[in-house]
Amino acid sequence: MKTPIYGPTAGKLCEVHKYHWPKPIRIVTHEILPQAMGGLVIPDNQIDTCDTGHYNIHRLLGMLIKDLARGTLGTKYERKLALDGYRAWVNAGKPGRPVFEMTSYPIIGEPLHGPTEPGSIANQVEWPEPGYE
Repeated sequence: MKTPIYGPTAGKLCEVHKYHWPKPIRIVTHEILPQAMGGLVIPDNQIDTCDTGHYNIHRLLGMLIKDLARGTLGTKYERKLALDGYRAWVNAGKPGRPVFEMTSYPIIGEPLHGPTEPGSIANQVEWPEPGYE
């Protein structure tokens, strides 16, 4: 059961995490394909999440864009949402300006080849199967 939020975001639940302890202070709306990268502000491109989930998704998305090996950082669902945003951006022709939560990342392994080539991070990270919920 998801934990209800009190205060300014009352009535909204974090759709990324099953439960929270302690309760999140704020729930934000995340665009799966961020607006700065060509994403639209429509329900099919949005999900309500806590600040931690929102940060993690953007950080994972930045890691995909920069093609840095990361193993299993974040939850499976956070990785799925980051990968969905990345794939939507690539399929749209990489419009706009990528959104990064950090300006630099600690190096874990060497940077890999481009994201569509064999050996890229999208092929080496444990990403959930399509349809994972």
